[in-house]
Amino acid sequence: MTIYEVNLAVAPDQVNEYSAWLEEHIRDMLEMEGFESAALYARSGPDGETSSKQANAPDRVPEGRRHWTVHYHLDSRDALERYLDEDADEMRAAGRDDGAEVTGRRVLESRKVFSHQER
Repeated sequence: MTIYEVNLAVAPDQVNEYSAWLEEHIRDMLEMEGFESAALYARSGPDGETSSKQANAPDRVPEGRRHWTVHYHLDSRDALERYLDEDADEMRAAGRDDGAEVTGRRVLESRKVFSHQER
């Protein structure tokens, strides 16, 4: 499995509007060949770090920009390369420019999955 990760920083006054747009965007991405599923995560702290203050108050609404990560699960590296070569420019251009920025992208390739049932 190949995971295409996109990290976002969203302005606090744009969270609701951007969230609605992002969910639709993710659904559009899943229509592309090779995309199997996606997961949206909220990250704590500006770099995804969780401070002890945040860990002790998980229900507290964070101040400032929200930091989100989307993991797109693809069936192969070839599917990702096809997306990057043929569709990425168009999908990125469709991205909203008001209140959010992409702070990073990376590719993760599964090597081995562990579970508690292996013991």
